[in-house]
Amino acid sequence: MSNTRNALATLILMGGFSAPVYAEQREINIPTRYGSATFVDIEGAGSINYKGENIGYEIFVTLERVRLLGVFQQGDADIALIGQFAPKGGNLYIHAIRFDLNTMQQIGALESKEGVALVNSISSDEIILYLGKLNGQQLVARIGNKSIALSIDGKNTSALPKNECAVILNQIAECSKYEQCDSEWPLPMAAFRIMSNISNKYGVFSVSDFNEVCSKACKSQRYILSETRKRLCNY
Repeated sequence: MSNTRNALATLILMGGFSAPVYAEQREINIPTRYGSATFVDIEGAGSINYKGENIGYEIFVTLERVRLLGVFQQGDADIALIGQFAPKGGNLYIHAIRFDLNTMQQIGALESKEGVALVNSISSDEIILYLGKLNGQQLVARIGNKSIALSIDGKNTSALPKNECAVILNQIAECSKYEQCDSEWPLPMAAFRIMSNISNKYGVFSVSDFNEVCSKACKSQRYILSETRKRLCNY
C-alpha cells in the first residue's frame, strides 16, 4: 500500500519537465514486480526492453522530455505510465504499458490538453486519471488491466462559489509576495492540490490559468483584484 501511496503523490505533474541529457545512450528504469524494464533512447529512437522483447516508440524523440510517472498494481499486472511532455510545455502525452510475468504490451496512449495529469483514485481494478478540461468539462481516463476508457464528466461551468473564489484570490495574494519566481510552479504542492480539487469540481476554473496568473503576480509583486476575479472566478 505504501508504494501505491508514494506513486499517487508523485503523479501530479505539470508540463515543462526537463531532465539531464546524456551523450549517446540514455535510459529510464521501470521497476515492476516481475523484474525491471528499461526505456532506452539512442539518438532519438526509443524502445522499452523487457525479458528480451521491446516495443518501439518513434514518438519519443528526446528523453529529456520523457518521465516515468508511476508503476501501479492492477491484479496480476503492473501498469507503468510514461509521460512525454511537449517541447514548449502544454500538452502531456501519457503512455500506459502493461507488464506481467512473461510479456509487456502498450494498452493505450492518452493526451492531457493542459499539461496536467492528476490521479483521482487507485483500486485493484483501475486507475482514474484526470486529464484537464475539454470544452469546460472534465476529461477522465479509466485505466484497467488491459484497456483504457475515456469519458467526459460534466462539471459546473458557471461562476465559482464565493468561498472557493476567496481561496483562489487569497492564494494569488500569496503569489504576489513570493521572492523567488524562477520556477513554472512556485506554489507548495499542498496549494497545488487545493487548486486541482477546485478545478476538478468546477469547470469554470483552470489550473493552467491559475498558474499563469500566479506566475505574473509573483514576478510583478502585484495583481489587480477585479481582473483576477473575473478571469479565475468568472464574475
